[in-house]
Amino acid sequence: MPGGRPPRTSSRDKAADTLVRKVVDELAFSARRDGRQGRNATTSSRHLLLAVTAARIAAAADRLAHTHVALARDKEGVTWEQVGEAFGTTRQSAHERFRIGTSP
Repeated sequence: MPGGRPPRTSSRDKAADTLVRKVVDELAFSARRDGRQGRNATTSSRHLLLAVTAARIAAAADRLAHTHVALARDKEGVTWEQVGEAFGTTRQSAHERFRIGTSP
């Protein structure tokens, strides 16, 4: 890689943060309204309900990322180097995170 390690992608993405907050609020509200709180039905803490909803969305997003990385590699011939660049990490880190058998 020219210039060493790629930049990290851990900086805040305000647009994504705003979107996620809105989606989490809507999902948590609809789950509470419809009585679909699942394991969280006993909690009266709005913050805890939002935290659990956010964690579920994060897990679903991670599964989606794994799926699309696999499709990009299988269908489009994308290399681990390209995956690493897209995620702001090294080829090796991308491989460790997204290789087959490591889905969450």
